[in-house]
Amino acid sequence: REQLQGLVGRYKPEQLPLDVDVQLVGEALKLTVPGQPTYTLVAESPLPQVDGLDLATALNRMSGMRTLYVRSASELVRTLGTVVGDLQHHLAAGEPLAARMLLHTLKGNAATLGAAALATFAAELEARFSTGATVHIGAAQLEALGDAIAVARHSLSQAIALLAPPDAPESNTPPGADGLADCATVLRELLALAEAQDM
Repeated sequence: REQLQGLVGRYKPEQLPLDVDVQLVGEALKLTVPGQPTYTLVAESPLPQVDGLDLATALNRMSGMRTLYVRSASELVRTLGTVVGDLQHHLAAGEPLAARMLLHTLKGNAATLGAAALATFAAELEARFSTGATVHIGAAQLEALGDAIAVARHSLSQAIALLAPPDAPESNTPPGADGLADCATVLRELLALAEAQDM
């Protein structure tokens, strides 16, 4: 209880560390007070394997927060459909900086979510813009980019389906607030309940 009190009191919700003593929190979550909600811990299922994705590394980058991964992957899947067309537009309009930024963003998002093949391909295309010379990306390369995007979209969609909690909102519905702020709020409520039971 003292660890829980110190943990909640020292940090703002967005700074709450993720290495919370699970046993301590588990015991705290067993507390019940008539008329108050009861919280229980749910063990995470093993990490699924999805071809074309390094989920372990991606989730490690996100401190294991599966809901964050699902939300980020869902957003990327929604935007991937326009990448090739947007790139063609920027190239045709003589906007190399916009084309480079599009590829840079694609590279970073794909790498963050574990889609290494797409990230590597986007990085190769992005590197062509570093010389300052006029860049031409041919039809074959645009088609290859489209193929890499299709593979990544398929893999990300599989990961979303496997990682989303059963009661997750539809993918086109903005997800509710979650994460550290909610965790801190729950911990504060639990602390108040624990103090009330001690009296």
